[in-house]
Amino acid sequence: MSAPPARAQTAAVAPAAAGDAAKTAHVTIRGLSKSFDKTVIYDNFDLDIPRGELISVFGPNGCGKSTLINMVAGLIPPDAGEILFDGMRLDAVPYLYQRDGTSGEH
Repeated sequence: MSAPPARAQTAAVAPAAAGDAAKTAHVTIRGLSKSFDKTVIYDNFDLDIPRGELISVFGPNGCGKSTLINMVAGLIPPDAGEILFDGMRLDAVPYLYQRDGTSGEH
């Protein structure tokens, strides 16, 4: 019989101000799951971030803070679930590449 997968401590996400549930979510996370090898980082995680809201992501080392930010930024894919920006799936949001003059490309 195999051992159950290890479960990491999950990062806490705290809104700066409570009671703003009436605001429309700018970023919506539904059913987000992510594992590395047998370590479960997120399992069916949900979060709504209203437009203009300041939030904090905090927790101990290795709990998934950077993983969450990287998934929201589209840098690493979730294993399951979806991330929406103003109701659009992350993979449908158009990207604008910045030309800052440091890369030598014009």
